[in-house]
Amino acid sequence: MLHNCATQRSLPPSQRQRQQQQQRQHQQQVFVALGSVGAVVVVFKASRAQCDEAEEEFQEDRETKEKSFVRDALEAAVSSVRDAKYGCFVTVAEERGAMQPYPRLVEVQASPDLATAWIVSNLATRKVAQIQQQGRVAIFVWHPESMTEVTLFGRARVMSKPDAVKKWPGEDWKLFYPDGPEASLRYCCIEVEVDRLEIISVGHGIATGEDPKDWHPPAVLARRIPRSRNGRADSRDRGDGEEQSESSGSSERRPHWVVQVEIPSRLDALRGGG
Repeated sequence: MLHNCATQRSLPPSQRQRQQQQQRQHQQQVFVALGSVGAVVVVFKASRAQCDEAEEEFQEDRETKEKSFVRDALEAAVSSVRDAKYGCFVTVAEERGAMQPYPRLVEVQASPDLATAWIVSNLATRKVAQIQQQGRVAIFVWHPESMTEVTLFGRARVMSKPDAVKKWPGEDWKLFYPDGPEASLRYCCIEVEVDRLEIISVGHGIATGEDPKDWHPPAVLARRIPRSRNGRADSRDRGDGEEQSESSGSSERRPHWVVQVEIPSRLDALRGGG
């Protein structure tokens, strides 16, 4: 039984659950058969309890490793986006009856937790018109020194003028807006609420695979926004990057990132192993 527990832990989660369910059904059948002839099944129950305890320890260990991985991946992504400063902002729009991607180089500002990104722009640009029609966007950042690529996915909106002024990047931008952000009629800022993050980093050792010659997918983190009591996303958890005060509620309601695991069969197929 304990050997089966160790074997199960090496399996993918979905396959492990199916095997555990099959084992439980088999054990129930054995218990019924033994019980009908008056046999004692205490030893089976003890083994089952040991296996359950081993499974709980395995789950706790996996959760600890996952939290550590998320922390390391986020730290690598945050530093790469901050140091790279520039990235490719991609919108989508319909052209000649088909949806087309539109990339352009932009300066990227981001919150400390990468829950939100900001891009200064001009109201006359195509990207502003495009996000008003289709808000889903992506921001791709490459940091050459650490060989790190980060992609942020989310929904974009044009901020109000007062909020946009607060995101003024600095005096260098007076080349485009000589009168400053307040006086310029075209100055604006796009806010992206990030809900998905992908990262591969050679320098930080994130999602590089066990063998360099094997293809390995990027680490994918999904952002979970806790719900308030009325079922809506808490207004305090909109990703402004500011820490929530202790008096405003439990830290469990803050936005957090979790790992999205690729389907093993898909990875095997992409690697040519299935």
